[in-house]
Amino acid sequence: MGVGDSLPLFLRVKHGLGKSRPLNPPLQPSMLFANPDYPHVVLSFTYRGFYLELDQSTEDGLPLYAVWATHATGCAVAVPGVVSRTEAIYKAKRWVDRRLSPPPGADSRP
Repeated sequence: MGVGDSLPLFLRVKHGLGKSRPLNPPLQPSMLFANPDYPHVVLSFTYRGFYLELDQSTEDGLPLYAVWATHATGCAVAVPGVVSRTEAIYKAKRWVDRRLSPPPGADSRP
């Protein structure tokens, strides 16, 4: 029986005893991003209390647009990716409208 074999597994891992693997293995070169994608905001505006940012990127030479929506409690991707700037803005506004509208059946009374 080796040193620390009677200890629980989490203690053996924490103190490097036994044959258990470490909790935080070192980063491998393949885990790093070769070409990180930084946001390229080409347009931003406020719509019904949401701050919308239009991000432009390219994929295989084709422009792609995404829209980030920021509000008082956080942010979200309102439009993940479309090929037209106009379509991205339209879909982002519809996304905000859906978030602010009452759920179906909320106005009906029993």
